[in-house]
Amino acid sequence: MKPTSPSVKKRHGSLATYLVLAIIGNFATTLLYLLGREAIKRSSPQHIPDWAFPVLIAVCLFNLVCVIALFRWKKWGFWGLVVSAAVALGVNVAIGLGPLAAIGGIVAVLLVYSVIRRLVRKTSPAIWTHSERMLPTTWPHLLSASIDT
Repeated sequence: MKPTSPSVKKRHGSLATYLVLAIIGNFATTLLYLLGREAIKRSSPQHIPDWAFPVLIAVCLFNLVCVIALFRWKKWGFWGLVVSAAVALGVNVAIGLGPLAAIGGIVAVLLVYSVIRRLVRKTSPAIWTHSERMLPTTWPHLLSASIDT
């Protein structure tokens, strides 16, 4: 009897591209906040309080962890991005960014959600069967299964 090989996990190209760009973008933004704090404060039309930079750096680093988790098929990474986007929205509103700039993180999460939802519907078996956690897009057909948290 031949030993069974583990199933190959395939990721759609558009999702992989988005995740790689998110990793690069969050890393670059972290460096920008770390190294360019004074330049950002000088060039910004609104006053950015000193507390905002450590919080935004933490959000970017948390985003990196979550995006890498998504890349490694961990669904908690998606939920981490949701929490991160909510925190970033609060910070952006608190420092006085306009409404369009403030909702950038929410738009990014909605983009990830829409890509994942579309891929779940188009793949058989569902693309997230490789992961150990369930996203809302996969729950309806798995309600009888146990969902670990």
